[in-house]
Amino acid sequence: MSATVVEPLFGPPGPCRQLVYIGTDGHDIKVGTTTRLKRRGGELKLILLATFSGDELVERRLHRRWAKNRLGDSEWFRADDALLAEILRWIRPGDVKALAALHRLARNNQLKEAA
Repeated sequence: MSATVVEPLFGPPGPCRQLVYIGTDGHDIKVGTTTRLKRRGGELKLILLATFSGDELVERRLHRRWAKNRLGDSEWFRADDALLAEILRWIRPGDVKALAALHRLARNNQLKEAA
């Protein structure tokens, strides 16, 4: 299996008012877009794992990319090890809160598999 190239997903750099966010409620992963990140994260009670410039097109690409993990028709995804490994690459260096949340998700996966 070849390495996944992430850069083309995001498009060219430049000013963008809209953000794509990846967050967790402690159990699953949510991918969405917003122009008001703090408000949106607070509304959903999410721990933000990663954010980057992007729009609904980028969001839909992620939804398609992770389709096997999708929970129904929602923007929520089951957090398996492969998905968590990909998200880890997008967490900003030094973001202890996001790393801790990702670690908890990975630990929950181990517990589910052992049961």
